[in-house]
Amino acid sequence: MLAADAVCTVPQQDRYRAYVTSRLPAILHQPMHVASASREVRPRSEPLAGLIVTTGLFAEHRRDRVSSYIALADSATDLLLRPVSVTGLRTIETGLDQTALYGEVTGALGPHVTATAGLRAFRYVREASGTVEQPNLITGTASIAPGRFTTSENGVTWKARLLWKSGSCLLAYLWFADGFRPGRVNITFAPTGAERSYHSDALASYKAGLQARRRGVQL
Repeated sequence: MLAADAVCTVPQQDRYRAYVTSRLPAILHQPMHVASASREVRPRSEPLAGLIVTTGLFAEHRRDRVSSYIALADSATDLLLRPVSVTGLRTIETGLDQTALYGEVTGALGPHVTATAGLRAFRYVREASGTVEQPNLITGTASIAPGRFTTSENGVTWKARLLWKSGSCLLAYLWFADGFRPGRVNITFAPTGAERSYHSDALASYKAGLQARRRGVQL
């Protein structure tokens, strides 16, 4: 190892180049183990005062483990060479605990129009930790910040739908819903506090459609 302000000699540079060449071709090999359990309860009422009410409770518990190898590849096939010759190895473990409570109401606005509105309140906790089991001297992945880090978020998503139906021949609808994907924790090398985690992203979906039937055939 050299001091931070040291300069390599020419023989040292030659030995390093020879080492890099000896580790090529290289491949990224990332076997992953996932254990996940989810539960959901969704009671639905019979029509009451012209309304149908659906409620629900959702819970998820997930744990992932990824072993990230940089290893030698077969020069003829570019596939992982076996037995595995490791250049660098990092292990990342993550967890996600998520719960949600939701409700939906459907009712008639007239003889041909039905409306649906729903809300979903959620909370999740994401955690992550990592270790470097074999430093990669070529890319400099020699350390991961020690400890287990977490991020969490609460929020609400919603949806709405209008459905117009004329007999059994014609149907039109407008539909909107928004959703999200849980944020994560960054297991990188010496991130700042702001870089350590990020919140969920959002997705909004809009749909409009028209369906027609003629003599039993949908058009």
